[in-house]
Amino acid sequence: MPGMKIAEIRDMDSATLLEQVESKRQELFNLRIQWNTGALEDPNQMRIVRKDIARILTVLRERELAAALVQAEPSESAEPPAPSAADSAAESAAAPQEPGEESNA
Repeated sequence: MPGMKIAEIRDMDSATLLEQVESKRQELFNLRIQWNTGALEDPNQMRIVRKDIARILTVLRERELAAALVQAEPSESAEPPAPSAADSAAESAAAPQEPGEESNA
């Protein structure tokens, strides 16, 4: 039984993917029990299920990051005001001087 294709996973909605992760984790648990009792016929099945879980979690994370990026875009598009000459002069006057430095004022 081959693993899930990434295209199949991307076609599913997030709720279905969360259900799939839980079922794959249960399947992996059952395979580990079979492995420990010596009843597992195909040990490669554990590898396939682990990779399926990783693929599903990767797609879920991609979606999470894409959603965060979409939410952050409107606030990032507004540029902060450029500092004026008066602001920079006030900052330099308020900065503490190093010992031994002379004041120009």
